[in-house]
Amino acid sequence: MRIKKMPNLSALSRLPGLFTQIYSRSNLARLVTYHKGFTFTSDRRMYSHQTSNFYEDVKIPVPWGVIGARLWGDSSLSPVLCIHGWKDNLATFDRLIPPLLSKLKHKYFFLAIDLPGHGFSSHFPPGMIYQLPDCLILIARIIRHYKWTEPIHYMGHSLGSIMGFIFAATNPGVIDRFIAIDALTPMFFKKDEILNLVPQLIHDTLQFEHKLEMKKPPVYTYEEIVERMVYRTVGGLDEISCKVLLSRGICEAESGSGLFHFTHDIRVQYLPIMMFDTNQISILIKNFQSQILHIRAKQGVPYEQEFIRRNSEDWIRSNTEAKGNRDIVFIEIDGLHHLHLSAPERVAPHIIKFLQ
Repeated sequence: MRIKKMPNLSALSRLPGLFTQIYSRSNLARLVTYHKGFTFTSDRRMYSHQTSNFYEDVKIPVPWGVIGARLWGDSSLSPVLCIHGWKDNLATFDRLIPPLLSKLKHKYFFLAIDLPGHGFSSHFPPGMIYQLPDCLILIARIIRHYKWTEPIHYMGHSLGSIMGFIFAATNPGVIDRFIAIDALTPMFFKKDEILNLVPQLIHDTLQFEHKLEMKKPPVYTYEEIVERMVYRTVGGLDEISCKVLLSRGICEAESGSGLFHFTHDIRVQYLPIMMFDTNQISILIKNFQSQILHIRAKQGVPYEQEFIRRNSEDWIRSNTEAKGNRDIVFIEIDGLHHLHLSAPERVAPHIIKFLQ
């Protein structure tokens, strides 16, 4: 069934406050970005692309540079916007989307992006930090860039789930079907934690800026990078999944040197968080109206406050069911935090069923 068209979505006039502050791209007369084996030059009317038999790599212009993206399927169909987690990149969906597309290719296409400062997306200019509102605005930028005028669908992992949830809850009607993988509601902070978090943020941000000014990023052999990621990735990561992420996560320091550095900006070491207390989180949950599939990993990252975790499903269910016949699915699957990457065969059938 065709989704009812929403008025004025392409102009983002429905998005309140912060989301309407979409900056002019008049300064994008010429954009040049780089990664291994690829140089991109464009003006504001174009984005670059590479293609394979399975997907098309694109570069979406934004005021500070470009957003790296990957498109699977027929872009004339209904879009599913896919956003990765903290310090990952769009390759986190490389093993999940192909089985989804094999069953859904006549109904949906998938667009996965690298968040700013991640993968092959441009880093923010010097003097700036990465904040969650920037990521929320980015969702609006992408909607406007592609001129999507009907409700879209969304799939997020970890931080990508959280930012999508906040966007959907504060902009009801923009996202129809919402898929969250091992995260949903925002992080909870006690009222007095701000007294420690803000000074630490200030101190560390200035330290990061000093490092960026004074020296080149550290380099490692490929084997050293794999070992670091396997042992240090939040929620655990196996070697095969690690190598998938490294396809967009590293760049050779000098051609033929065999030494690599990470592509992500060191300033993303700080999670782009916003401060929420339990009352604010409960308000977001109760205003959430999208159809939802929430996949929890049994051995995932338990970041939610127990009160929120215990009640979020009931709050969403009571709110969305009041709007009519809606899909609300909460399931738990055996696996670690990156189960969609390490075990896509467990995750894909549930997503296919939800989207069909």
